[in-house]
Amino acid sequence: MLRFYSTAVIFTLFFFLNPLGAKEAKFMPILKNEHIFDVTDKLTKNVQFIISDVENILGSVGLKKSTHSTEYFDIFKTNCNDSNWLKSVELRMPTIRYPATKHLLLLELKKGNAIKKDQIIHRYGDNYIFEIPSPQEPPESPVHLVYLLSWGHLKFGISKDYEELTDIIIEVH
Repeated sequence: MLRFYSTAVIFTLFFFLNPLGAKEAKFMPILKNEHIFDVTDKLTKNVQFIISDVENILGSVGLKKSTHSTEYFDIFKTNCNDSNWLKSVELRMPTIRYPATKHLLLLELKKGNAIKKDQIIHRYGDNYIFEIPSPQEPPESPVHLVYLLSWGHLKFGISKDYEELTDIIIEVH
């Protein structure tokens, strides 16, 4: 009898406390913000990028040598169709002929990550340079928060409404 009453009480409480118009939270198949920042931190710990290091951190994304490689840079690119957060990855490494040029890693993120400008500043601090696109760039080009570090630049591209992280660029001097 006690079991029946306790079940009836729980059902009644649930019925009255659960508003009929409540909507379920939408599930977003993407990494949590902190995880994207953790991956960025791992990438910036070893900034002498080689393909195997990048793929060990990002997962096997399948970087392949691009036909756009030059005498200064070997360029490796991939589209990340199977990733739930990466849209594309590009790694630019100096060639043997010109080893003094910069390393560059570009991570383009898929839409829907909901990482905002304030979250980036909360994690990495307010000591950044605000970089706006040039007038020659497309109107949808992101603005960048540029952090000057001892080894180079860490850039976070964000939409112009500051509502979404669009890319992460790691530039090593």
